[in-house]
Amino acid sequence: MLMKYFFSICIVMLSITLFAQSHNSKKNAGLIAALFDAINKHDSIGIASFFTDSARIESPNWEGVQTGRPAIVTVYSRYFKGTPDYQSTITNITATDDAVVVEYTFGGQFSNPEAGTPDYMRNKKYILKGCTVFKIAGNKITSSVSYFDQVAFLRQVGFFDQH
Repeated sequence: MLMKYFFSICIVMLSITLFAQSHNSKKNAGLIAALFDAINKHDSIGIASFFTDSARIESPNWEGVQTGRPAIVTVYSRYFKGTPDYQSTITNITATDDAVVVEYTFGGQFSNPEAGTPDYMRNKKYILKGCTVFKIAGNKITSSVSYFDQVAFLRQVGFFDQH
């Protein structure tokens, strides 16, 4: 009888744990979906609010890791300035209780590149596939690492036509 009782308690505890993980996974997927909504609204300050004060973000198109909400505002503001019609679309999302991996497409017309960008890149349209790994704790993003094909970007904005 004691063994049956112990087994029943184990089943209940496992069910509670699995439900909690499932709930957190769904909550984290929703957090990232809301983040992408803010991205598509070009709301840099709203985007930064999804991150912790000391969040670390990485991407191959920056020089090194960026840290903190002010850096996040700066990075996204640069994207939106360079590509005023920038949009992204989630194509796949996989969530756990402490991480989300999201695949997406993003792009627009590179109509306002930063100083020093070659003129032939201006007004070129691009659409790329990206993937970001988000780490999450306490319903805030603690870090993100993004990946995309830089060669595809350079091809679409005319780099290889010049060289």
